[in-house]
Amino acid sequence: MYTKEELAAQIRTAGIRNDDTVMLHTSMRAVGPVEGGADTLIDAFRDVLSDGLLVIPTHTWHTVPRTEPVFDVRSSVPCTGIVSQIAAFRKDGVRSLHPTHSVAAFGKDARSFVDGELNASSPADPAGITGKLLARNAKMFLLGVGHDRNTMIHGIEEMIDVPERLTEDLRDIPVIDENGDEHMTQVRRHACPISVYYPKFEPIFLHFGLQREYPVGNAVAKVCESREICRLLHYIEGRTDQNLCRDDAPVDEMLWKDYDRQNFA
Repeated sequence: MYTKEELAAQIRTAGIRNDDTVMLHTSMRAVGPVEGGADTLIDAFRDVLSDGLLVIPTHTWHTVPRTEPVFDVRSSVPCTGIVSQIAAFRKDGVRSLHPTHSVAAFGKDARSFVDGELNASSPADPAGITGKLLARNAKMFLLGVGHDRNTMIHGIEEMIDVPERLTEDLRDIPVIDENGDEHMTQVRRHACPISVYYPKFEPIFLHFGLQREYPVGNAVAKVCESREICRLLHYIEGRTDQNLCRDDAPVDEMLWKDYDRQNFA
């Protein structure tokens, strides 16, 4: 059984500072047995981020609006694992009002961070959470999972307008806030399950030293800085008109071998 203190020590060793912003994607099964379960893992990150911000996806795209026509921030259960399900309803966090891709935020300025998600018009609207994470150079913390779970890549692709990522139609979805008030929002959807091919970028991240790996619990944590990832993907996607995430073929080396992380911004 891992304790909160043991996990916190490992998180610090993974380079997380007290004032960082961290976007956490995790598999509790990969982490292994933890005293107190998912709550303890969240508490460990909160202890480390004493003057920072922890962000956890609490997505409901699998149910809203497929089988549940309304997103209720008080009761809509995330489809992204036990850590997300616990995070969504903790009293010390604030959950955003995005109907399909909400997040729970904990710590410094959590409420202002999630404000405005009712205006998001896509799953990872660059004007919303994605843009805020980039502005803070948030660290992507993939704990026991791969880049197929890295929603930041969705946001970056929306930001640089990669084709064929979103549907053209906007879907009306009612949203109920924490006070029980109902709002109406409109959101596009992902056009196809493209994220399954995001791991094809990992060898490139490793080549340029943009991904570092550390043990946390029984899992491997893959840690990346969001701005570095954004710059590299912007560079790669800007050199082709192909849809790189239609299959698992390796990214052509000609698209990235000349990337200079010091001079490209």
